[in-house]
Amino acid sequence: MDLRIERATHDDRDAMAKMLDACGLSSFGILAPGTLYWVCRAESGLVGICGMEVGDRCALLRSVCVLESQRGKSIAERLVDYALLEATRLDLEDVYLFSKDTGGYFERLGWREVPVAEVAARLPRAP
Repeated sequence: MDLRIERATHDDRDAMAKMLDACGLSSFGILAPGTLYWVCRAESGLVGICGMEVGDRCALLRSVCVLESQRGKSIAERLVDYALLEATRLDLEDVYLFSKDTGGYFERLGWREVPVAEVAARLPRAP
């Protein structure tokens, strides 16, 4: 299967919102100013999404989801890698995320838990 990862555009908004809803994630603020999003496309349409809210010298990784039928193909990991490469390019010090129901997925990728207060202090405008 041919999979392409590319920056999301406003033309992707409706498909992204539908996919986030299907994955049980909020679509509030997708593609808002100060956010960057990447999508993974297959011939059938979007199969994965990853976003990042950029703050002052840090960012919040958000909206990482892959259609259930496409899981196990390293799509999420590839999307997160794109976001982290952009964070490096932007010279950000830290990238945070909130996760639920991920079964240790992000820990296996090297992420570690930090106090919510730390994230809130660094990214006060994050929803």
